[in-house]
Amino acid sequence: MARIFLKKHIQGEKIVIAAADEEIIGQEFQEENRKIFVSDLFYRGDLLEIEEALKILKSARNINLVGQNIVSAAVEARIIHEFAIITVQGVPHALKFIL
Repeated sequence: MARIFLKKHIQGEKIVIAAADEEIIGQEFQEENRKIFVSDLFYRGDLLEIEEALKILKSARNINLVGQNIVSAAVEARIIHEFAIITVQGVPHALKFIL
């Protein structure tokens, strides 16, 4: 079963939930003019089963997702739309912000 690192970033009243597949933490992906660094500092929080992570993401207004497992699960759960996804070196990344 895939596990996801999930970290809540709070600045005042604004909250961003960052989630990444466990196996890509600390890696960097680059393709043409796009680059993603799956920063340990930004993404490594609680290590959760994917279903637990989805429960938290469903109520989040602002999310940053990276990795095949979490992005695919978020699309299936209708948390994000497939048009919100970019891919860098085959690794999907998606953002959702509701201001």
